[in-house]
Amino acid sequence: MPKDSSLPLLILFFFIPFLAAQPSDQDPAETRTPDIPAGYSSRSAPRQLQLEALFGSVPSPLTSRRHHRILTEEPHVEGQPSQRKVAEYILDHFRQSGLQADLAEYQAWLPFPRKVSVRLLEPEERELLLEEKGYELDKDSFSRDVILPYHAYSPSGQVEGEVVYVNYGLPDDYAALRQMGVDVRGKIVLARYGRSFRGVKVKTAEEHGAAGVLIYSDPFDDGYFRGDIFPHGPMRPPSAVQRGSVQYIFVHPGDPLSPGTASTADAEVLGFEEAVNVPRIPSQPLSYEDARPILEALGGHNVPDGWQGGLPFAYHVGPGPSRVRLELEMDHARRPVYNVIARIEGSELPDEWIILGNHIDAWTYGAVDPNSGTTAMLEVASGLGRLLREGFRPRRTIILAGWGGEEYGLIGSTEWGEELAQELSQKAVAYFNVDVGVAGGRFGASAVPALEDLLLDITQRVQDPDTRRAVHDLWLESQNKGREQALNRPDPGDLGSGSDYTVFLDHLGIPSLSMGFGGDYGVYHSLYDSHYWMDQFGDPGWHYHPAIAEIWGRAALRLANAELLPLNYAEYGRAINGYLEDLEKKASGLGGGLIDWAKLKEEASAMERIGEGIRTGMAQILEEGLDQARGRRFNDLLRRAERGFLLSEGLPRRPWFRHSIYAPGYYTGYASQPLPGLAEAVENRDPSQAGQQASLLLRSLREVNRTLDQVRRLTQ
Repeated sequence: MPKDSSLPLLILFFFIPFLAAQPSDQDPAETRTPDIPAGYSSRSAPRQLQLEALFGSVPSPLTSRRHHRILTEEPHVEGQPSQRKVAEYILDHFRQSGLQADLAEYQAWLPFPRKVSVRLLEPEERELLLEEKGYELDKDSFSRDVILPYHAYSPSGQVEGEVVYVNYGLPDDYAALRQMGVDVRGKIVLARYGRSFRGVKVKTAEEHGAAGVLIYSDPFDDGYFRGDIFPHGPMRPPSAVQRGSVQYIFVHPGDPLSPGTASTADAEVLGFEEAVNVPRIPSQPLSYEDARPILEALGGHNVPDGWQGGLPFAYHVGPGPSRVRLELEMDHARRPVYNVIARIEGSELPDEWIILGNHIDAWTYGAVDPNSGTTAMLEVASGLGRLLREGFRPRRTIILAGWGGEEYGLIGSTEWGEELAQELSQKAVAYFNVDVGVAGGRFGASAVPALEDLLLDITQRVQDPDTRRAVHDLWLESQNKGREQALNRPDPGDLGSGSDYTVFLDHLGIPSLSMGFGGDYGVYHSLYDSHYWMDQFGDPGWHYHPAIAEIWGRAALRLANAELLPLNYAEYGRAINGYLEDLEKKASGLGGGLIDWAKLKEEASAMERIGEGIRTGMAQILEEGLDQARGRRFNDLLRRAERGFLLSEGLPRRPWFRHSIYAPGYYTGYASQPLPGLAEAVENRDPSQAGQQASLLLRSLREVNRTLDQVRRLTQ
């Protein structure tokens, strides 16, 4: 359908039987996907697919580019007036689209830098610049309004010491240093970005007795080793610095002073010294231009295999003779965090919520992170507004949320989730997250297994803008490159943390997915994450912003209008069995019989069988005609099934994380650690804890299966 189509919805529905029977020249992917999506009958499916097609006709390159230019006009760090302007722009657009929308304000502990100094003292004395260079091709690169490069939640302080290079700064790296006889106690460690969240690097350094931490971006990881550098290419130039938070979000995210409760204006909060998820040693990010003189002067052992970076000299580990003084003065204060919340009330099931979210704060301009996703969210609002004007209302309530303070530690989403925890536990069906919406043209996603089929069906029906092929097919091809055994369908990744789905899945047990188009993106959290970068390298034709908006909106509409919720727990059972198989191999020789692997696998297999029974029975009762009371009971039970994975005790060392199947790894911060409680006990070779966690996991699997079995009986 043309992007500017104004065909009224009522007329469109009149022609649905004819349209559904014709082959489509516009969308070849649509013609070969199943005509009846899961959760729909043959009577309701044509209307739903045409509704999705009408929605998909609204997002456009022209409006996407215009929104993006406005969103990225100024740097907009949370807690500054420029961020309030962005929130108000989003609020105005939601309301103009016909959505009910308001700001939700919280107060959170947000530190800003007053003074940042890194001085090389030996073997020569020099002040490192910590400045990002301007380039004539991009006017925004000359702005002096961009916040100083710093690490949020680093404490103030002055430390001085010899430098030790610790590679990526992870536990295995420190083990390698010990084997070389290198002790980091009292030293300043220099780590490179990558392979883990920056807060994990600081936590690990703190655990090993370091006095301070410097983290730099090595050109091997996202600079000239990966392609042409900015402004002539998408990769990181020498002076670019990756800002970011070092809050220990793997302990708990959100406002550090209000763990587990919403940080409202009148909330009782901890003192900063009582917070358990912030560092006690100072840290600072560096460019590879500033890191070079420190690294180049290091002596000691040559680095082990895999530690050599991309700078043009042999790396050594030290300690010394490089010696550095790090001086930081931070302005710690409670500052406002703004969420923008819009809703379309469901026509039949208003107390069942489909939630779409994207964070709206940025360290600099945020062209990719997050404003590519914010642009897509505005396009989703436009598409939904078009449907509202045509007289459509979804069966379930759809909520669009622009989260504030994500860059500091997922603050806006976490505080909102904690404030509405009871209501969300009762009403939320699913949470769909887009953070980085577009950094290129390669689609990727992570999701709980229950949502995989929904995502795969939607991506079969949306075209890749460049090739005019189904996004699903290109996604599958990209995953099969280099694989010995090809996948027969795309395999979404597992959810960990690092974006706003965390509170919904890991704390509240709400099925979640996160998605976007990726690419060569070397300017993350730097001055150069600008509109120019997106215009030149990320999405030059501005076609992928409408594409991710279409996938996002179609997924929301599909779930919002489903007669029976298409959540596939057969996939969940298969996934859990796979995790158990992998973990059992790692646990060889541990436990002395304390882990009953057979019982765990039996429950996972039962979940698969029950889930298959639900899918088969669901299709049958939809075609027979669905009794309203029976359908309501089916959906109520299935909506609550994921909550059964929650552990009331939470995970060891971090009780805020309650999901027994998914959490971020303690030493990854971002990446998922499936079966986290049991997996960490196995990794720590702790048989007592492994046995305890296996029992808790078994309990949660049985709880989910009890709920699913009630759902299955409703289909018989």
